[in-house]
Amino acid sequence: YIGPLPQKGPDSKERRTSTGWGMGLHLGSHWRMTDALSLGVAYKSPVTLRLNGRAEYSLHQPNFLAEKGEVPHTVDTDTDTKIHLPGSLALGLAYKPMDNLSVEVGTVFTHWSRFDYDTTYHSDFDEDGKGGGRNSWNVNASVEYKPRQWLALRAGVWHDTSAVRDHAAGFMSPGDGSTGVGLGVGMNWGPWTLDLAYAYRRSHDLDYRDSGVAGVISSVSNIS
Repeated sequence: YIGPLPQKGPDSKERRTSTGWGMGLHLGSHWRMTDALSLGVAYKSPVTLRLNGRAEYSLHQPNFLAEKGEVPHTVDTDTDTKIHLPGSLALGLAYKPMDNLSVEVGTVFTHWSRFDYDTTYHSDFDEDGKGGGRNSWNVNASVEYKPRQWLALRAGVWHDTSAVRDHAAGFMSPGDGSTGVGLGVGMNWGPWTLDLAYAYRRSHDLDYRDSGVAGVISSVSNIS
């Protein structure tokens, strides 16, 4: 909306670039219970990223929502962003019924309810991420078969549950779940190894219609 009275105007696209860093911890453990059965566990700690960047706009114009303090003014400005990425815990089980065949199943729990972000525009606007998403699970299975000593054939599938709270999202929200398959081949000759892989991921519809985040247009998107 532009001008002193609400009226539809052309969209102004925001382009935001940022750089920064964060520090985290990644721990893992592997237990070989029998010659055929192994158990693995991995933990990734939460990471807080502090980013400095800039926001630039394709159009510079008055904005009704900006005057109400709900979205930033379309003024090119520096930005400071803090993103809190959640921790995760992974568990995997591998079974090797034959020397040239192994089957693995696993799951990953991600604490998306702890996800949060906040951006301060130097044009006097603060964008609050309004809390985290929904804790999510990944379940996966894979198989590797070696018909030759130098050749390995691999395949896998996985499914992620939705991390979007109440199926409503802002543009920084985590995904609404996905399903995927992967294929791969590995070859080795002496000290040389070549691994090739292909993965297809189908993300579920992401619903912005009940977002409640100012400036987010009512819409549904799907990314493959």
